[in-house]
Amino acid sequence: MSAPRERLETLRAATRRHPRRWVLVATIALALLTGALLLARFAATVDALRARRATGPSWSFPSRLYTAGLPFVAGRPLPFSYLQQQLALRGYRRVASPPRAPGTWAMGARGVEIALRGFRDAPDPAGHGGPERVRLEL
Repeated sequence: MSAPRERLETLRAATRRHPRRWVLVATIALALLTGALLLARFAATVDALRARRATGPSWSFPSRLYTAGLPFVAGRPLPFSYLQQQLALRGYRRVASPPRAPGTWAMGARGVEIALRGFRDAPDPAGHGGPERVRLEL
């Protein structure tokens, strides 16, 4: 029992000899502890913000992906094989009769007729809306 008392007396004597050093050590320890607590709180806040961005009501709506447009320019050459390949890549189906449903196309006497899908939910950036039918003379 005397050993712990002797250590305590030695510590008290050292504290009395160098009081500023112990105040400085205690201040640094308190600053480090406060910094660690603030860093933990900041990390928790950042993690909560990150989690909220990827979940919640803003991510519950169905998304749509639109492909790059294929402009039809008058006078510009457009090989039929290229047009057929582009329509297949975009998921357009070839039909025998004139196309009525969006996403279909047919060969006609004068060229190709395409029922474009269009933008039903939002206006087309080019100013058109909804599905349209286009006739290309090749």
